[in-house]
Amino acid sequence: MQQFTAIQKILFAIALVFLYFAYSGGFTGLSFLFAFAASIFAIAFIERKKGVNFKHSLYNVLGFFEKLGVPLALCVFISTSVIFVFLLFGTTVENVSKVPYMHRAVFLMILTAPFFEETLFRGIILNYSKKILEKLMVSRAELFALLFSSALFGFAHTYGLVNSVADIGLILATFSIGIILGRQFLKEGLISAIWLHGIYNLIVFLVNYAAFWVNL
Repeated sequence: MQQFTAIQKILFAIALVFLYFAYSGGFTGLSFLFAFAASIFAIAFIERKKGVNFKHSLYNVLGFFEKLGVPLALCVFISTSVIFVFLLFGTTVENVSKVPYMHRAVFLMILTAPFFEETLFRGIILNYSKKILEKLMVSRAELFALLFSSALFGFAHTYGLVNSVADIGLILATFSIGIILGRQFLKEGLISAIWLHGIYNLIVFLVNYAAFWVNL
């Protein structure tokens, strides 16, 4: 049986910490990171029982959807979004309508944002900064391009303003997510990064609206 790696254990610890923050109401920007870490650990926990390498199993799942192409991948996004929303909030329109701007949140967070953000930060900024640095013969050009694009990704989510500790936490959280998405882009391509970004946003959406529903 495959043992947990050090990285998987660290991710699990991070997931628990941010789960606490998510439900205690503190550092809400940082708590977003918990959802992604928890999802990674969940996949690792399932796949390790099958004796499958975690990294390969994740790439296989993402690669399957990448082969579907953009139109079918978007259909999968829409279908899973609707299913999760109705499973979480009930099958009546009245229940779903109690959540403010539900349709806008689903559309923007799960469908629109991953496509445009990945195209900009990974497809354009990361890709071309890497090429420019390579032409300038900068050593470790890929690493510097990854850090640069991820830093811009982090600051973009605070609109360039840092007014509180929560803003710093949000920058660090989105910077970390940017690193993960950037590596996914470099290894598997843009469609795979969009898909992974969509999964992350879906989990964040469900966690936040589950908390909203409990507090009604």
